[in-house]
Amino acid sequence: MAAVVCGALLVAVNGVLGFVTFAVGPWRSAEDAEALAVYRDLALAVLFGCALVAALTWVFVKARWLGLWWYALPGLLAVLSLIRVGMA
Repeated sequence: MAAVVCGALLVAVNGVLGFVTFAVGPWRSAEDAEALAVYRDLALAVLFGCALVAALTWVFVKARWLGLWWYALPGLLAVLSLIRVGMA
């Protein structure tokens, strides 16, 4: 039961981070410098959120409720967020 609850929590949080990463703003350079600053700040916020989710994932994996592959979700979102920061 703990694995289901922990998995659902991580899927929900990673889903929100993924939505913010993909749904907000263009990936290519925009003409408005202020918009680019907002996109960069959102990507940095997602990167911080990925660090928090990775720490939460570590707790769940350490308790043996979840497997090691759960680290892939915040890791993938962190890489995409870093790419987005570099493009902004």
